[in-house]
Amino acid sequence: MIIHQAAFDGGKPVLKGNLHTHTTRSDGRSTPETVIRQYAAMGYDFLALTDHRVYNYRNDAPDSGVMILPGVELDVTLAGSGNHVIHIVSVGPEEKDGNGFRQDQRFESMKEMKDASEAAPLRDLILRSGNLPLFCHPEWSGNTAQEILALDGFPLMEIWNSGCAVENGLDRHAAYWDEVLCAGRKIFGVAVDDGHQLWHNGLGYVMVRAERNPASILEALRTGAFYSSCGPVIDDFYLEVSLHKNFGPVKLASCDNRSAYKKNNQGVVRLQQRSNEAIFNIARELGIKVIATNDIHFVSRDDGIAHDVMLAVQWKKSIDNPGRRRYSHLEYMKTEKEMHRLFPEHPEVIENTLEVAEKVERY
Repeated sequence: MIIHQAAFDGGKPVLKGNLHTHTTRSDGRSTPETVIRQYAAMGYDFLALTDHRVYNYRNDAPDSGVMILPGVELDVTLAGSGNHVIHIVSVGPEEKDGNGFRQDQRFESMKEMKDASEAAPLRDLILRSGNLPLFCHPEWSGNTAQEILALDGFPLMEIWNSGCAVENGLDRHAAYWDEVLCAGRKIFGVAVDDGHQLWHNGLGYVMVRAERNPASILEALRTGAFYSSCGPVIDDFYLEVSLHKNFGPVKLASCDNRSAYKKNNQGVVRLQQRSNEAIFNIARELGIKVIATNDIHFVSRDDGIAHDVMLAVQWKKSIDNPGRRRYSHLEYMKTEKEMHRLFPEHPEVIENTLEVAEKVERY
């Protein structure tokens, strides 16, 4: 989990950057200078030119205002038919800060490895040289979540890759990341361009809380003091609680099954209460503010019956069917007084909700 303070409250500037880019130094279509100036025009603060198997520190457009993060992309070919590879981007500090790689240092591709675990020496070389390894485009590479899990020691993996997304419809929905996280592996997800043509660039990026130097940026990436985006800007974030607790009789359709409604609603409230308790605990631990919402599906309390009939029609069930999908009839736009009544021990959640509303720009 991203820690709120690290990502948003670090007291450092927020820098926009791309960690994976190609130029004519390998298989890109444009020169390093052209690519750097394109990113400068898009408001980027830093850029890693990670051409295949050739390391780069050099800034070919030093007057552009874009800082170059040293880097390279390395690769492993796994035995078997089809496209089955492991690509690793390596980003590092300046040489004076302990980077073990040299400008224009060239690397060989590791070929015909029998499984993903044999890529470990390449990962170890990157770490030993003071660099951070980034697991690249797993879908395009034909990888599985198990292969990612077989290679421990990766602080970062791509969850969006612009080149793969626009050219192949791959590496755009973070499916592998979910599976890896659910297996208990802590790894941060990054959005990158991996641009080989100019029109690939500027679609995915990271916003990093760091000073404007490679060492500070790397530390932020290592500790999760960043977020990834394909467009939205995140100034802050909150945790959410809801509670569909009923304080009085609810109007149901005359032919509805009231006992089924009551059983369903009591089950929902119990689940929400357990969930809310966990959310408040997480909020206290990480210093995150909590807001209260009502998951609104209709405007007025009186619209509950119409909404319920719509659900029955959608699911092709009769109104009195005890096993059909049901809502609580309470998903309407509640008043401030009603919301306070739901969370009497946490009045701050109402105040925080108003705080969010005040942050929304008016159009």
